[in-house]
Amino acid sequence: MSRDHDLAHGERRRDQLRRMLVVWILAGATLGLLSVLLSAVHVDSFGAAMLAVALISLINALVWPLLLRFALPITVLTLGFAVVLLNAAIVLLVSQIDLGLQVESFAAAVIITIALSIVSALATSVLAIDDDMVWYRNAVTRYGERTAPASGLDSDGLLLLEIDGLAHAVLMRAIRDGNAPTMSRWLREGSHQLTCWETDWSSQTGACQAGILHGDNDDMPAFRWWEKDRGVPIVTNHPRDAAELERRHSDGRGLLFSDGASRANIVSGDAPHSLLTMSTVLSRERHGRIGQDYFAYFANPYGITRTVALVVRVMP
Repeated sequence: MSRDHDLAHGERRRDQLRRMLVVWILAGATLGLLSVLLSAVHVDSFGAAMLAVALISLINALVWPLLLRFALPITVLTLGFAVVLLNAAIVLLVSQIDLGLQVESFAAAVIITIALSIVSALATSVLAIDDDMVWYRNAVTRYGERTAPASGLDSDGLLLLEIDGLAHAVLMRAIRDGNAPTMSRWLREGSHQLTCWETDWSSQTGACQAGILHGDNDDMPAFRWWEKDRGVPIVTNHPRDAAELERRHSDGRGLLFSDGASRANIVSGDAPHSLLTMSTVLSRERHGRIGQDYFAYFANPYGITRTVALVVRVMP
């Protein structure tokens, strides 16, 4: 059995290497295409393009970890745009080496950076290449080290998944048209039921989550509003405002307080394990460093570009 496991592992590694080779070739072809489209970019041959892409990737792999401590705060504040500029500088640096690549302007280097990132993101997604290891190393692993693995559970768990703006009629139409095949199968097999729920006023994310996770969404009239008594605005998805809203509505025993986990929410439901949740993202008590969840996301130099590219890809 050990031999079979080693063979399967080796085959997976070879398969991943083949897929990475495809991504490399696509990136080289993209660089060659840009040399045709942009007057400020010149590539002598496809081999030169491949060599340049390899060197750009290698320098990124070596330089980015060294600059991470200094560049990451700026990266977070600029929502990843600083990474684009840094990568563009690396492209210019590589173009100064006699590899058959000439880039005559910083603007052209920025375009190259964005184009290569988009092609790489789309290709790795289509080919199912696991390029999220930076995220797992910086976030998931860190949380796993803090939390002992669950064992000896004698009760079922509860999973709540929110899809903003998905009305009952819209979901029924999606099931009918074959656009929600998994949910359709659940209903056919009888393992799940679909129940229509009429939300109260206001029917928006903050009030919905506060009601479900804390059992109280009193005095939440909208997603954003002006509080006359305090003379300040409340915006539900702003971290400080979300923390204030949770303070007002939580009794310390929300729906997730007993070893629950909150992921990418507005309020946490008092979950002890909270990640990318607006009400806790600034909490030093929970994270040790303000905004560490977002720092982990931006630790990947291609994170924001990859996210944007994948969002565009799934848009109708």
